[in-house]
Amino acid sequence: MLAAAACVLSSCGHSASKDFDLILVSVDTLRADHLGIYGAVRQPEGQTSDPFSLAWLAEQGLVWDSAWAPAGKTLPSLGTFWSGQFPLEHGGLSNKHSVHAPLESERLHQDGWKTAARVANRSLYPPNGLARGFETYEVLWGKREKEIGSSLLQATRPWVHQKERFMVWGHWMAPHQPYDPPSPYDQQYTGSGPKGENQLLADLHRNPTRATPELREHLLGLYDGEVAWSANAIQSFLEGLDAQYQASGRGSLLENARVVFFSDHGEELGDRFGYFMHAKSLYSGVIRVPMVMA
Repeated sequence: MLAAAACVLSSCGHSASKDFDLILVSVDTLRADHLGIYGAVRQPEGQTSDPFSLAWLAEQGLVWDSAWAPAGKTLPSLGTFWSGQFPLEHGGLSNKHSVHAPLESERLHQDGWKTAARVANRSLYPPNGLARGFETYEVLWGKREKEIGSSLLQATRPWVHQKERFMVWGHWMAPHQPYDPPSPYDQQYTGSGPKGENQLLADLHRNPTRATPELREHLLGLYDGEVAWSANAIQSFLEGLDAQYQASGRGSLLENARVVFFSDHGEELGDRFGYFMHAKSLYSGVIRVPMVMA
């Protein structure tokens, strides 16, 4: 359950952990069984031999076999991550509500941590409550999603150099529909075919017989291409952080920080009745999510 992640966050305030920074990286709409570390044939998260890939991170740390989101929606799930409470308790019942419960980000900031967040989902605009506790919080959606890593690295550079304790959160969104990965990820797992646009996905739900095995496999290839893009973006960000620590004479990233990787929810992906999305489903493809800590 993602509420357990709040325990991970709260442990960082204890004296035994006071010298560690906290790096949180999450990917919107990423179901666990589409990663090689959870048994997928494809490995969009990279290889274990590739430093700072998500696969490498998993090998360095702990992989939760059974992590569950409380809902197939972003704000209810992330509200649980940050508060340790269920949506009925924290208030974020949907993406149009606000989280009112105390957040671990607030507690860390009150304890003197430097904090910054960059998120790509427009449902996470500050009025929803999750910006509380962050000194800087930006929504970089659409084409600006690619700026998340570089923007966070700009924030962390002086903190690393000055040895200030910090927590940063980056939330990437690419696997969310529409499935439209940039080149070359659009060809990584599939060939030519229709784009995974929202209209097509909605039509398949209305007319499930149109979701032929060939079309479904093509759309899964596009989805996995989006996952691969996100994984590569996170890897670049972690490489940049490692370089900052090394340049400051402090050793490697994992000598200085805890890194937590997770998702808010998964995706149905046509498993049943032509439904490819997530908000109307509570099957395991939607609420079983990856979680790794290194």
